[in-house]
Amino acid sequence: MDGINLETLDGLRQALESLLPEAEDPNLAPELLITPQHFVPTGLGGFVGLHDTPPGEIYGRRLAAVVSITARARTDAALHDAANAVTRALVTADRPTLRTLGILSLSLAGMGPQWSQGTGGNRIVGREITASVLYEYLKLPEEAGEVIQQIPIHLETL
Repeated sequence: MDGINLETLDGLRQALESLLPEAEDPNLAPELLITPQHFVPTGLGGFVGLHDTPPGEIYGRRLAAVVSITARARTDAALHDAANAVTRALVTADRPTLRTLGILSLSLAGMGPQWSQGTGGNRIVGREITASVLYEYLKLPEEAGEVIQQIPIHLETL
């Protein structure tokens, strides 16, 4: 996979994770799965424009993806709250926040059936929430190293 496509995928993951609610128990944190549908270069063959600081070219990609977020809890009632928290976090994010994160569109596609695994205190119940996402990633130029101002021409030889 193209390097900028990998960065785009990582960028979408980070953007979505920033929207998801925090879980008190790390074992019950929402689990995110991104299924890329297609990548498309933005601008003119991927070139978007020029950046001043640091100077360089800006390249971009758009990614259409299906996102599956699994809400998890210990009880049925807690799962209801966890699934609502995930759904609420996605649909209540305002347009400027989504755009700042690079998310151009986000629409919920559905909610899967409840599942359960384990027993007693190890029981975990979950439900998958799916959404369609259109994400745009802009790769800014990286800070270059120091420029060599002068090359010494006097060398000592042995």
